[in-house]
Amino acid sequence: MESQWEYYNESPDIKAVVKRYEDMKQAQMQYYFDVFEFERLIDFYLNEHDLLRASEVTRLAQQQHPSSTSLQLRQAQVIIETRPIKALNVLKKLEVLEPSNSEIFYQKGVAFLNLDNLKEALREFNQALIAEGDEKVDMLLDIGYILCKNNEYKHARRYLETAHEAAPTDEGVLYELAYCYEKLNELDKSRVFYERYLAEDAFSDTAWYNVGIVYNKLELYDKAIWAYEFAIAIDPKYSSAHYNLANVLTTKELYKESISAYRDFIELEPENASAYCYVAEAYEKLGNRASAIESYQKAIEIDPTYSDAYYGIGIVLFDDGEIESCKYNIQKAIELNDGIADYWYSMGNVYSFSEEFEKAEQAYRKSIELDAYDEMAWLNLSLAMYRTKRIDEAIDALIFAKKSLPASTEIDYRLSAYLIHKGDIKEALRHLENALMNDSSKVDEFLSYFPEEIQIEDIKVLINRYVNK
Repeated sequence: MESQWEYYNESPDIKAVVKRYEDMKQAQMQYYFDVFEFERLIDFYLNEHDLLRASEVTRLAQQQHPSSTSLQLRQAQVIIETRPIKALNVLKKLEVLEPSNSEIFYQKGVAFLNLDNLKEALREFNQALIAEGDEKVDMLLDIGYILCKNNEYKHARRYLETAHEAAPTDEGVLYELAYCYEKLNELDKSRVFYERYLAEDAFSDTAWYNVGIVYNKLELYDKAIWAYEFAIAIDPKYSSAHYNLANVLTTKELYKESISAYRDFIELEPENASAYCYVAEAYEKLGNRASAIESYQKAIEIDPTYSDAYYGIGIVLFDDGEIESCKYNIQKAIELNDGIADYWYSMGNVYSFSEEFEKAEQAYRKSIELDAYDEMAWLNLSLAMYRTKRIDEAIDALIFAKKSLPASTEIDYRLSAYLIHKGDIKEALRHLENALMNDSSKVDEFLSYFPEEIQIEDIKVLINRYVNK
């Protein structure tokens, strides 16, 4: 969004018109403005997304210039998002008076978009292009922009590509096409068009920021870092660029650098609890558990209901062997948000570690209830059952898990081991062969759990067939 002063830079005398209008409001008087001044005032407030003030100006404009069609068109623009049917009625009347005015058809298209009638919107947009004549680039760009704004990216692409064919160096077209391709996940095209835009305007902080997002999605992390740093160089207070830079540095496992970038972000947004959690995670990776806990505690000071911070403290304490304190913090996280599968899974692991298998089983079941595709939750649930001598239940749990995770080699390996213990060698061999066929490299995990199984001749033969071939 443009700032107020950027708008002034484009139209120097608008500042005086806005000041005169706002002085009038403060003095509770009524001044005269000509049609052109009203148009500019309404455009200014629409640009600032100040619909209340734009509506006030429109009402005064109608009083002073009731027959002005251009001001009636502005009235439709002001109400088009909140009252699209009334806006359409105004626009249909204007169409009778000015049947070749492309802006009327364009605004009708916007109204239909706001009524979720894409078919009619596209029809009106095409009428706008016909009325526009030979010089269609600006209208094509406007249509592409509003379709992107309404998440109709495939349709937007068609108009924007047509605009690009007519004006291959137009900066607005290059930018919107790059954005549109990004939303369509056509990332290579998006990258190309952002780079073309930046060749025309190298000082666009938002373009550098957006191309950084695309580079990150393409896993071009060094380029993403470079792009975010450019955005920050242009605007040192661009907090989102600092945040994304920190995230990329974390992805590259440059934890000291990521902490510094998060700190820069925190200077701009000091009440952001999640940033402190990311700092804490980076400290964990560096092995600095004291600083990690300190950062998590800072997040809690900012937001006492921030469950991730309690969870993070719990994980650090578990690694330090402080099991009871760990349980307290993870339980606190669950009390604040019991809909996070990871919290329940970790609580299950803590209970398993302290050999409280009944509680572990309850936690794993809750984790699976929230995420039936968590392979490790199923495996650990079955292990809790196995360790309490309930082998049939462990087998049943994994057979049920296969419905959600039919391709899981780990589940096949574990099932094979349990079935061997039960004495069902035939079924054990079937699951073991499935696992070996899909990924024989994981057989060591199977053997580490139950190394005695290698003494069964059929098992040895089967493993040798896949591992040594």
